[in-house]
Amino acid sequence: MAERELLETLSPSKALSAREIGEVTGRGLMSVRKFLRSLIVVGLVTATAPASSRNCKYKLESNVGR
Repeated sequence: MAERELLETLSPSKALSAREIGEVTGRGLMSVRKFLRSLIVVGLVTATAPASSRNCKYKLESNVGR
């Protein structure tokens, strides 16, 4: 359920930080990061920089249907 909520928040055209995703979904930062990691592993989400970077943002893979 939470992963679906994150996927619905993300877009292939606009990258968001984990903090921004948390603000939109109402979820805590650690929870958001946990779900983002699992979505990256299965290829649904792409990180724009290493997760340890302050500039890391996330976007939906363009081949993911809504």
